[in-house]
Amino acid sequence: MRVPLFLTAVFVGLTGCGGGDEQNAAGEAMSQQDVAAAADAAVRPQPGQYRITTQLLDLSMPAMPGANSDQLRSMMEASLSQERLTCLSAQDAERGYEEMLRQSQDGRCEFQRFSAVGGRLDAAMTCRGEGGQATMTMTGTANSTASDVTMSMRSTVPQMGEMAMQLRVRSERIGDCPA
Repeated sequence: MRVPLFLTAVFVGLTGCGGGDEQNAAGEAMSQQDVAAAADAAVRPQPGQYRITTQLLDLSMPAMPGANSDQLRSMMEASLSQERLTCLSAQDAERGYEEMLRQSQDGRCEFQRFSAVGGRLDAAMTCRGEGGQATMTMTGTANSTASDVTMSMRSTVPQMGEMAMQLRVRSERIGDCPA
């Protein structure tokens, strides 16, 4: 199952959470308009170059034999531990998160809650695909130039069974984009 575009927004730096407090206590899907309004109320990230680091905190695949599970964990840790640099243009920063969130809800993902108040992020979403379903939660802190978000995902992977993964994604603005 592919990672929805919204998670890319977290990687690029969900760095401007300052407004919007939308939740659905019943666990039902929030409307696209409610999520977009919450995202649009958030402070916008500053344009510039960001350093993104990802850390695999936990990976569990109970149906996978121990040696294979260890090998998969090692491969994922190596892949995720690569520091990445990305440039957020002024145009992208101005659009904020509303469009990214709208794209994440293209019929495959639904938010049960989304709150971005006072520099704190708290979100939960469910994504459905050909191979099953994934449930994700995101919590963390953010401002206009940095973020520190923990993401937990649970899914069913065809022929491998259930999988649970927890990541910590940090982004930090390190300057202007290279010319």
